Amino acid sequence: MADSFIGVRVAVTLHSGLRLDGTVSHIDTTTQQMTLNDVNLHFPGLASHRTPIYGVVGTDIKDLEVLPSEKPASPVPAQPPTQTLTPTARVTKSLDTKTVPSGKKTKATNSNAKTPRLSNQEPNSSRNIKANRGGIPTKSASDTMSRRQKQQLQPPPRKNAKENGWADESVDEFKEHEFDFQANLDMFDKKKVFAEIRESDETAPEALLVTLNRLPQKSNEIHSKPDKINLLPSENVLDNESSYRSDSPCEGPTDRGDESDIESQTPDESATKHSMHQRKKTVNLVSSSYRVACPPVSLLQMAHAEHECIKNTGPNEEQLIENGGRGACLLAMQKMGASQRIYPSDPLTVVVLAGCNKMGAYGLACARHLSNHGCRVIVSIAGEKDMLPEQMTCQERILQAMGVPIARQVHTLKVSGIDLIIDAMLGTQDNIDDLEEETGLYRTYCDMISWCNEQRSPVLSIDFPSGVDAGTGDIHHTLYHVRPMWTLCLGAPKTGCVSPSITGELYMVDLGIPRLCWKRAGVKGWTVPWGADFVIALQYI
Repeated sequence: MADSFIGVRVAVTLHSGLRLDGTVSHIDTTTQQMTLNDVNLHFPGLASHRTPIYGVVGTDIKDLEVLPSEKPASPVPAQPPTQTLTPTARVTKSLDTKTVPSGKKTKATNSNAKTPRLSNQEPNSSRNIKANRGGIPTKSASDTMSRRQKQQLQPPPRKNAKENGWADESVDEFKEHEFDFQANLDMFDKKKVFAEIRESDETAPEALLVTLNRLPQKSNEIHSKPDKINLLPSENVLDNESSYRSDSPCEGPTDRGDESDIESQTPDESATKHSMHQRKKTVNLVSSSYRVACPPVSLLQMAHAEHECIKNTGPNEEQLIENGGRGACLLAMQKMGASQRIYPSDPLTVVVLAGCNKMGAYGLACARHLSNHGCRVIVSIAGEKDMLPEQMTCQERILQAMGVPIARQVHTLKVSGIDLIIDAMLGTQDNIDDLEEETGLYRTYCDMISWCNEQRSPVLSIDFPSGVDAGTGDIHHTLYHVRPMWTLCLGAPKTGCVSPSITGELYMVDLGIPRLCWKRAGVKGWTVPWGADFVIALQYI
């Protein structure tokens, strides 16, 4: 039943008010949908719209009307080329022998009548009168077609058809099989083509754009100014270039100014410039006994490793302080030659300068172990009791119970014959310049550092010398910084360990931090440098 409507032209009115007419091309009995071709859409109050295909659902149809079918127009034969006639020429033969369809009136004219000049005549005018052999004037069927219809029947002209032979060829044979992209790509030899391009290119190498984008070549001259200088966050762009121009601390006077200026420098100024030269040099540290590499860690990596150890794996913070204090005690006893001086009547005298921070807790733990090993220990703590962190409060309570004297002001110490001074004031915890706002604590640290430098006794710094930046090796203050003979790094060497002139002889103590924590902190190349020892010596290479 549905197939009988295929090819029938129908007019459909929808419930929405839209009217359309077209030829039925398909009816789906399952979905109740009808597809129309060559459709004219008539919108209420708007101009009609034409579309090649349109689908209608059966439930949306309000009315359907079958339209009478239209006979297809007979094909128009090809017309011979029209000749241009002179003004005196007459029409002698008909251009078309087809008669006018019935029902249309024609005008009778004499066969000898003159025709208008074709040169002044419209090319597609439907009013041109033709004469046939029977003498009956008729209209040509081609004349009745509009100009647009004639253009549609004629194939479009191809551009470059004469110049290019492929332009007028048929492409149907190429549509029958799928295009093989890989096979055609394999036909292209890229290396050969680019080699031919390079051979034919006569552009000078220095004129190429890629050459202009390259960095200039470094000069081989010793005293030439570098093209680019990488500065640390603590350096100023406007500083004197001579302070960071050299990569080696051993260059001659010509690179660092006049020789007389070097001789007139104070020790503090010389140490400052020396640290700036060392900063540009890559520092490698190895254990003296086993020659195992010990990569320096940044302060952020050290804090990350300690956090992973305390919060996740263990040991806890108290155990880390205990291991560090015991290691500092062991190194101090070795440097003072305690194995040859075990006499109760003449004990070794040690002064511990403890800061008001976590570094001071390591110093107090070291003082407790030294007292247990028979040393005479005197402690000076920066800050009052209410300012001390929890780790120091516990250690101070133990020292007081042991009878170890504790002073709050370093100038009140009345001691002579000091064998060793232990620097546990700032280390890696605080920057002395950042404490200037806390006037009382700042003056206390300055007094303790000044007192330490006035003594002739050797100094052992725990983790890092006070007053020196542990991340870069820069001296924070030219007057208030400690110059130790030994430095004991806690767990790992810091990136500020750039020269023995800053740290003295370098040692490292095992705090018990697992290797997993160093890995999580992003420390690359960390191995096990300890061997059978808990305190090992490090060497600059």
